[in-house]
Amino acid sequence: MRITHMTTAQDFEQLGQRLRFVRLAAGKSQGSVARALGLDRTAISRMESGERKTNAVELLNAAAFLGVTLADLIDAPTPDVVAARTPLEEESAGNERAHARA
Repeated sequence: MRITHMTTAQDFEQLGQRLRFVRLAAGKSQGSVARALGLDRTAISRMESGERKTNAVELLNAAAFLGVTLADLIDAPTPDVVAARTPLEEESAGNERAHARA
């Protein structure tokens, strides 16, 4: 079992960025999240900017309201898979096939 502690400002900034991303993806306003958590809208704004440290209960309630898991808010997102070929290589391959057919 891996337990991590968010003690640096950078960690709370990243958490706030994820919270904002998920909130926007869910189509929710800061005000609606604040009401669901029993907080002021400015508290959500400060959470999203990393200025306000949040606790596990607030995160759990936010995740439930936004329709995601707690892990979706806490864990770093996995990077997208990047294609090994560049578009230029694909165009070159298409041109080579066209010349081979001719």
